[in-house]
Amino acid sequence: MLLDTGREPVYMPPQSRTGRNDRIAGAFPWFVCQTEPQFEFHALNRVAELPGVKPWLVLEVRDRVLLRHGRPVFVGQNKAREEVLRPFFPGYLLVSFDPSGEAYAPLLRWNRELRTRKLLCDTAYNPLALPEGVVEALQEQGRAGDGAIDLSQPVPVLSAGDRVTVREGPFADRKVVVEWTDQQRVEVLIGMLRVSLRRGQVV
Repeated sequence: MLLDTGREPVYMPPQSRTGRNDRIAGAFPWFVCQTEPQFEFHALNRVAELPGVKPWLVLEVRDRVLLRHGRPVFVGQNKAREEVLRPFFPGYLLVSFDPSGEAYAPLLRWNRELRTRKLLCDTAYNPLALPEGVVEALQEQGRAGDGAIDLSQPVPVLSAGDRVTVREGPFADRKVVVEWTDQQRVEVLIGMLRVSLRRGQVV
């Protein structure tokens, strides 16, 4: 997998516990840790070594011109392109831990070894947890496999009353009517069951 660190692209195996079919399990809340600029991938690997802390770096898919020795590579008359993954929130890492323990202590202040700057805390230096559902919503947008968010994928324009077909999941190929929708979710009525789906799951 080609990752763009901002300094130079590096190859790195996909993050574990990510993607639509392989969610990050977390019994504890999620918090936000600030990293040093362009050291998100380094911080991810080092923080993962801390006992009791589960990190997740939210990635996005980017498309760019393929270069060799600083020059574009051509396929026929067209410039070749390649897919790279970059941090969705540059300079930030999501971490899950037990806030009543001490596992997060190395993250509270600047740590040169971890390449982290600080946890986002309140005025009493208590870590600020992300609202419930935020991480789950990000995971819903991630593609299967690496969990990266691909903003180039078209999102269907829907409104209540539209007839749609479910593309995937246990209700695949069913024709249903939209009951409610927003930018990310769509609710449909299947028999007597009201089901919430991602926008990309219907067409």
